[in-house]
Amino acid sequence: MKNVILALVLASASYAQAAPDIERIHKDVTVMSTIIDGAFKADESCDHCDPNIETSYLANQGAVFIIRPNSWKSFHLDTGEDSFSFDIQPSEPNEIRRIEIKELVGDILDNVGVVMGEVGSQIEISLSNLEDEDSILHIDSETRRSLRELNRERRELEYQRREHQIELIHADEDEKKRVEKSIQDLAQRIATLEMRQTTLSKTYETEKKERQVAREIKRNMAKERVDARLALIEDIVLRSFCDYGGTLKNIPTDEYVSVIFEQDKAEEQQIMVMEIDDITGCKNPETLKSDSTNYLF
Repeated sequence: MKNVILALVLASASYAQAAPDIERIHKDVTVMSTIIDGAFKADESCDHCDPNIETSYLANQGAVFIIRPNSWKSFHLDTGEDSFSFDIQPSEPNEIRRIEIKELVGDILDNVGVVMGEVGSQIEISLSNLEDEDSILHIDSETRRSLRELNRERRELEYQRREHQIELIHADEDEKKRVEKSIQDLAQRIATLEMRQTTLSKTYETEKKERQVAREIKRNMAKERVDARLALIEDIVLRSFCDYGGTLKNIPTDEYVSVIFEQDKAEEQQIMVMEIDDITGCKNPETLKSDSTNYLF
């Protein structure tokens, strides 16, 4: 019985000794977070990265670092029938403004019936803080403006024709010829406008397809820049762990360090899980990455 009690006491003492020192781990993780933040500030190649770094510790599992790059500017457009959202990268707001928004909003409003001038004013106000100069945003193409003007003129002529048709019902014999002549003239003008509209519509559809192709190219280029930026962020974080991983000396060696590279509005987040021994014994960031567990979740 004494032997059993002694064994229990020794086991209890061993567990108490092995229990992690939460206070020291918290200090280690805080210091490591500061080091990573300083690495971003010192690295000129990652301009505008300036991530927000959050940390936590899960007992018996390890430390967690959430690297959240500064968010993109998001804008929302509600046309009354549909709503649309679009983003502007913080690293290059001017280019996205002139390419993405100008064409995207114009296509969205193509057949919605929204007054373009009013929408343009709303967007200009929303974007006014992004850039002090050249703040006027032109979202309409010349072809679209011509089509809108033709539509307006055609509606006016059709309204006049309906008025004349009503007048014809009540006109006497002397007035009928004059009214009928006016109706014929209006019909000819409307037919001419319809022909011009058909031609302009074909032109606009061609322009629209060209814009869509150009926009897709720009989006692919933007995605490449985003991927390169994320790779740079990952490299800075790995180098920080490789150079200063000894800071996490109070985390038990059988636990892990998990890094979540969080992307705003992304469907999946990139997660990297590293063993403490790999961090403290790191020789280069590439090896540290290859030895870690990487996945999307």
